[in-house]
Amino acid sequence: MSYAPYETLIAAAREKTTPVRLVLGVALLAPISMILSAFVLGFLIGALGFAGGDDEAMGAVLNGRSAQAVLLLLFSFTGYILALAIVLRLVHGRHLAGLIGPAPLTLDQGRRVFLAVAAFLVVFVLVPAGEGFALTRQHAFGEWVIFLLPALGGILVQVSAEELVFRGYFQSHLAALVRNPLIWMGAPALLFGLLHYDVRTYGDNAWLIVLWAIGFGLAAADITARAGTLGPAIAMHVANNALAFLIAAPEGYLDGLALYTYDFPIRDSSRVLEWLPQEALATLCMWLCARLVLRR
Repeated sequence: MSYAPYETLIAAAREKTTPVRLVLGVALLAPISMILSAFVLGFLIGALGFAGGDDEAMGAVLNGRSAQAVLLLLFSFTGYILALAIVLRLVHGRHLAGLIGPAPLTLDQGRRVFLAVAAFLVVFVLVPAGEGFALTRQHAFGEWVIFLLPALGGILVQVSAEELVFRGYFQSHLAALVRNPLIWMGAPALLFGLLHYDVRTYGDNAWLIVLWAIGFGLAAADITARAGTLGPAIAMHVANNALAFLIAAPEGYLDGLALYTYDFPIRDSSRVLEWLPQEALATLCMWLCARLVLRR
């Protein structure tokens, strides 16, 4: 497969961008996204009366220690989508739909990739992870199912926001200006990875998380360019995050929706160093699944 299908999205971006516009758009997107996502999160918290203005309760929300908290965080990514829509309109004179690709093709590719990746992840989950990765059940199945549909909706919002920003906007507009795919795939993936850097949360594992995120960003960039739509990247990302948020997560951070938790926190350097290679292998296999589906 080649990157020829991507030319449709690149051509649409080429008509509406210049180096100055792209720099301005990225510069504006960062603060507007943070402001609007904080506003959406605050609105949801206030509307639901979840935190009640209590600092400790707000900390629990930001750490995602309960199912409700994780849902709030996921849906707060609506702010990033709104911010991108504003920046696109003001700086480039474009609409969000123009970043995605033709709707029928996007949906068809996304459906096929999701089914293939989800089938792989079912097998991946069923393979024993080893004695060092004990799982603890933290929700009764009936309780967990109640949150399943809203959780999938929240994951779709969060994933769509990230793919629209990094692959839909930054990558396509950069590709409209620079021919070298190492640059127009690498720069958005690098930025995507660096935004996962969080020493307070991950401790000494922060750079390991960054490296994993860069790898995932490159995989998403590649299948976007091969497909010519955002459908496959969104589908792969949804499947990945559904596993991370809904099935099994390290205890103590964003584990509120997970049916199971691993018996180590995300800051545990030795355990995370053992765990991340499995996650990297899963990412590689998801990417290969997506590529095989797109060859059909």
